[in-house]
Amino acid sequence: RAVAADPGYALAHAGLGMTYVFGSLSLGLPPEEARGLGIQHARQAVILDEGNCKVNACAAFTYHIAGEHKLTRKHAERAVALNPNDPFALYAMGCALSYTGEPEKAIEWIMKSARLDPFAPDDQRLDQLCDCYYMLHDYAKLLEIRETLQNGPAFLQIVLAAALGQVGRCEEARAAVREYDRMKPKGHDLQTLIKNWMHMCSRTEDREHWLDGFRKAGINI
Repeated sequence: RAVAADPGYALAHAGLGMTYVFGSLSLGLPPEEARGLGIQHARQAVILDEGNCKVNACAAFTYHIAGEHKLTRKHAERAVALNPNDPFALYAMGCALSYTGEPEKAIEWIMKSARLDPFAPDDQRLDQLCDCYYMLHDYAKLLEIRETLQNGPAFLQIVLAAALGQVGRCEEARAAVREYDRMKPKGHDLQTLIKNWMHMCSRTEDREHWLDGFRKAGINI
């Protein structure tokens, strides 16, 4: 509605871009279509207002989910340069680092974001921290954080399942997969979700690490 009301409103395009790509994970939107539309709106937002911190942070998040690693880093760095005290810009930098081989640095940026905005109303930062700790093979820390996540989207059950599979708690891992099946939005397909999700990994070893956890959780992938 905001884009329709004002096609030149950069933040509306930026928000819509994020919604499309994240919706491919959380809402069951068709991944390729959602990715294309997300990138289209992120690009338009930057064209309209390239000097806006929020626009660049949203673009970074969109490109992160879409697996466009260089663009993620470019816009995250620009967002932080424009406003080093914006919590979402710092979070976007964490996203840029998390799936490109630097999860330790990603955690530092995410925690900086949390210190600036400790009462953020969603669990997005905790979700990203879980991903970072998984890639660091620190499954105990992931499971500790996971205890605080409430009412998240269905795909978070798959993160939990992978971690449980890696520590040999296979029955609990399979239970988490069943919980995903119970929670998933209409039209959501687990194999499609995982294939789309793995685009975020810039390194083969990270991708194989995730797939190993999914297989240990009993997922046929």
